[in-house]
Amino acid sequence: MSKLKSSKTRGVIVTLMRSTNRSASLTINMIHSVMRFHSVRPNTSYPFLIFHDKNFTSQMKQHILSCTTKYYNQINISFLLINFTTSVRPAKTSQLDKSMSYRLMCRFWTYDVFYHPAVRDGGYEYLMRMDDDSYFADKTKEDLFVYMKRKNLDYGYRTIYFELTEPLHSISPDLLKQSEGEDECIYNNFFLIRLKWYYESKEVQKLIGILLKDDLILREYIGDGCVHAAMLNVDPNVRAEHLFNMSYGHNFHVMERNEKSWLFTSVETFYDEIEKSYLSRRSILTGLCTYIVIWFIISESKSWPKSPTKLDQFLTSSLCGRLIRYPNTILNPDELKQLENEALKYLSYPKDCRFFKRGSTASTEELTYPLAFTIMIYSNLDQFEFLLQTIYRKSNYYCIHVDLKAPIALYQAIQERVACVTNIFLPKQRVNVTWGQFSVLEAEHLCQKELLQQAKSWKYYFNLANSDIPLKTNTELIQILKLYNNQNDVTSLPYRSQLRQKNPFRSSNRTLPPSITLPFYKGEFHVLLTREAVDFIHMNERVKDLYNFLNGTIVPDEHYYSMINRWKETPGYFSQDHDLSQTSFMTRYKIWADRPERALCRGGFTRTICVFNHEDLWHLATSPHLFANKIFFQRDRSVAYCMGQYLDVRDRMRSEEKFSMINEDFYRRLNNVALGKRR
Repeated sequence: MSKLKSSKTRGVIVTLMRSTNRSASLTINMIHSVMRFHSVRPNTSYPFLIFHDKNFTSQMKQHILSCTTKYYNQINISFLLINFTTSVRPAKTSQLDKSMSYRLMCRFWTYDVFYHPAVRDGGYEYLMRMDDDSYFADKTKEDLFVYMKRKNLDYGYRTIYFELTEPLHSISPDLLKQSEGEDECIYNNFFLIRLKWYYESKEVQKLIGILLKDDLILREYIGDGCVHAAMLNVDPNVRAEHLFNMSYGHNFHVMERNEKSWLFTSVETFYDEIEKSYLSRRSILTGLCTYIVIWFIISESKSWPKSPTKLDQFLTSSLCGRLIRYPNTILNPDELKQLENEALKYLSYPKDCRFFKRGSTASTEELTYPLAFTIMIYSNLDQFEFLLQTIYRKSNYYCIHVDLKAPIALYQAIQERVACVTNIFLPKQRVNVTWGQFSVLEAEHLCQKELLQQAKSWKYYFNLANSDIPLKTNTELIQILKLYNNQNDVTSLPYRSQLRQKNPFRSSNRTLPPSITLPFYKGEFHVLLTREAVDFIHMNERVKDLYNFLNGTIVPDEHYYSMINRWKETPGYFSQDHDLSQTSFMTRYKIWADRPERALCRGGFTRTICVFNHEDLWHLATSPHLFANKIFFQRDRSVAYCMGQYLDVRDRMRSEEKFSMINEDFYRRLNNVALGKRR
């Protein structure tokens, strides 16, 4: 399949689903209808944001992803938790048949969704609402987002309905148009809105402020469709359109193209309507059949889990689970103290060889796909022990380079650890490592040579820093790496400045060796390399020329792998630009202070890199990356504790229930991975 790209018009499709198996399958149907019938330019798509409450399970998420990503290349689906709890009670004079959860839904589509960070900070121009039980029943004549932009519209809706909304009349009697004593409201399971209009219309913001004050929208029942109709009425400059030129369905009700109003039919007569549709309304049938088949599968399915899994229990019953599930969670002082005590206990490892007990067993999958790791350390033994404990498996191979200037007690402690097992090595030589100097590459080379000599079977190589934190279990790493088509993952961008060198070299006539040509490239020192690539690095004469030339330059490690991985003779090479982005370079999740995602960082920045703390767990846990950098135990060890627990639960579920959270299609479609498949 061809790769899907984002459209130039910045639109987003949003749904709010119930945490039920039925709603999950309806959501799948809705997504399929959008992807099949919403006319967009070839090979383009818009992202989906799926909001849910705390009862949403990992199986529901996996089911939605597996049933959609299987068919559409790089479809972008994000799952976002929304807090649907409140202490507000309905007014006794309000419509008490409208539950508080329904009122919270109305507030969501009136206010909450627009100010959620995923929408407010997402850079979108337009938002399209699609309910889980909504669907396009036939192909739209035009991309609706493009249509809105071309017509310079602020708001588009499919149809209207009528109800009496007294609370809005108490604000102003002219907020809504009326017909036969009822208010004309927008049937709000579908709308398109220009976000800039919503945020900047003074009249709209004044109305929303009134509805939110003292929780009026919750105390009194005010339907979100009526609120949206009032928004259009209060702003005299709004540009809105009734979008009737499209086939659209909601639940058991379908509107063909050019029908301006709904034809409401009872459930009993619904199947009669289908029969009529077969001859004269074939386009409707296409959408309805999909809907009914999905509905039937749900009602008859025996495969859905009948009780919460261990993962669901962890996410719903622990402080760590709360921090992982709920963005922007703030713990009170007692909870922070509890979390710190739990972390101290969890991170207190045995001082003898029992340290390796957890990793002493390995699955057949792990035994047949060993990995290799280098860890460079100069301080913070407790942090090193967490990293090693989390990634250690007897099937893998590890080399630990302890900085020559590290305390002797730290080196001796690591020697004692290494003496317990046969698959962890210390290089015979140690280097005094200084950031930005050639010694970084020297230490790395020593460990790579050790790993190449000591073991012949490992498949992939990671170079880790002591401040890294794993985001995937060992079996998840293997599952992902098997998809990589023997490709490396190395960032590389053209380096447009002069190569940074020490002053003595600038004054000399130092020239590149003949085998090295401009331009130079720059990237991250953190890499993922195949064994063949590591072997090539230590055998190839051109690589040796580059290695020797970089001796004496500033930050040579940022040029070394970025240059080598561009060369077509390098096993697993990628000759295109490969940026440190959140959607392409998967080896490391790192937030820089000059990047758009800097707003996610809660732990603060050191040397312009985010130091994650426990408030960052929600986006660490949902990241598709393999490792994250960086954490400091001196600031917050809870992030390591919670992520360690989260990985433990996933690892147990993988071995006991063959459970996996990995979306394989996402990794298959990465640019460098796809290139390897085409070779």
